[in-house]
Amino acid sequence: MSWQPDAPNPCVPERLQDVCSLYVTYSFANTCRARCPYCFADPGHQGFPRTWTYEEALPAWRNVAEKYGPCFLLLSGLEPLEELPFVADLLQHHYAQVCTNAMFDEEELYRLVDPDRLEIHPSFHPHLWKPLPDAERFFGKVERLLAHGYRVPLIALVGWPDWLPYWDKWVPRIRSMGIMPNPVPARNTTRPDGRPLPDSYTEEELSILRRHCNPDLFTQQGTVPPLQIKACAAGVATVGIVGSGEVRRCAQLPDSMGGQNFYRDGGFTLLEEPLPCPAARCMCNNLYPYHIQKGD
Repeated sequence: MSWQPDAPNPCVPERLQDVCSLYVTYSFANTCRARCPYCFADPGHQGFPRTWTYEEALPAWRNVAEKYGPCFLLLSGLEPLEELPFVADLLQHHYAQVCTNAMFDEEELYRLVDPDRLEIHPSFHPHLWKPLPDAERFFGKVERLLAHGYRVPLIALVGWPDWLPYWDKWVPRIRSMGIMPNPVPARNTTRPDGRPLPDSYTEEELSILRRHCNPDLFTQQGTVPPLQIKACAAGVATVGIVGSGEVRRCAQLPDSMGGQNFYRDGGFTLLEEPLPCPAARCMCNNLYPYHIQKGD
């Protein structure tokens, strides 16, 4: 099915489709305390430099709200909730979902952020919950979030080999809370001995993975099919803002929005119509709903 310009935005939750017409990926977070051994976003745990200030960002987000109305934001980068006051200020004008390691201060979240404004997608990183691995400390925090009215639609599990033997217990525990488990293989990383993951998984490890997900999608056996669409509404119904402030149609297309910079320009301006995609394959699987198929 192709994107329809007069239909609600397909990447905005149904409850907000009458409120938010735009879906924006905002990759701003440049630090993380978790130091996961399998981190593919920042393998050296050095963080990223920042060239902008909150005093530049917040007026730009106010300008976007005045121009396009509230947006539904995907807050990403490293760990967004290490900057809770900034996130709370953003959510005075917009709504969001956030991918988080769940190390944030609960009381600060409850005090600053209206549950109606923020959907939380925690990842369970067992090495953060001591004594290792104290899964119930993590699950207890999730249950308190639910009790305070926050939406937690899914919990991600990363298939680091040390923790795979626990998956048969953890996945049903997640389901028992009415939350969808999102178990995925470790990828674009290596074991401590340097062997690459996911391609060095043993048959025993793969048997666990296959009970809960399809690891072949993330290995050399899995490929993304060539892109065969007429156009894409990225840039019209959604944009991505990367760490430098560059505004892109999507994360994999630099220089695709006429050189706009969110912080320098005080916001962004959407394209007038969907355009063909120059990429051979679409790596933004969450943006597939914006594809316009040939013949439509």
